[in-house]
Amino acid sequence: MTKFLQKWGQIAKRNMRTISQNSHISAHDREKETKDRKKQDKNISFFTKMAQNRRKADVLTNCQNCIK
Repeated sequence: MTKFLQKWGQIAKRNMRTISQNSHISAHDREKETKDRKKQDKNISFFTKMAQNRRKADVLTNCQNCIK
């Protein structure tokens, strides 16, 4: 019985290590995606950004008008 428990403990430790490594990898991927998004935002032209901001402002204004 003790050999079984020892073997099960080793498997559990190995799985925990794998889970830990995978979570580190996913955190790294998230950081990379964030950096890529920031780079893409820098490449957007000034006029495109202005249009996006205007749309956001219009949506907020429309919502505020609905509330009144």
